[in-house]
Amino acid sequence: MDISIASGCFDPYRNDQRIQARLYNATWAYRVFLYLLGNQVPYVVSVRYHLPVNFQPSVVQVERSVYNPSCRQQLWSSSDFYVSAVLTFNNGATSQIGAPVRIVEQIRQNQGAVDIVP
Repeated sequence: MDISIASGCFDPYRNDQRIQARLYNATWAYRVFLYLLGNQVPYVVSVRYHLPVNFQPSVVQVERSVYNPSCRQQLWSSSDFYVSAVLTFNNGATSQIGAPVRIVEQIRQNQGAVDIVP
């Protein structure tokens, strides 16, 4: 299957490559994007992202649309984590995939591109 979960601190739909950070419960959290890549993405109807239980909500359903063609989901995190997803295709079939989300190194490499937001 030619489809995978991509992630990072940069918005895949925008050209400005800035990382956003905010203080949350005395810990810095960074804006993270999850999205799908691959030749089969146009056949995806929706994706259900399963996040670690410390995320609320820990399950997020994203419908693919003209305005969100890669099923992008924004969230906030202070550390690396693992995400799994259940994909639903236009023929009704489902498939499960997963990927590590590694943001710590990306933040470290781009310290000059971090904006503090409320």
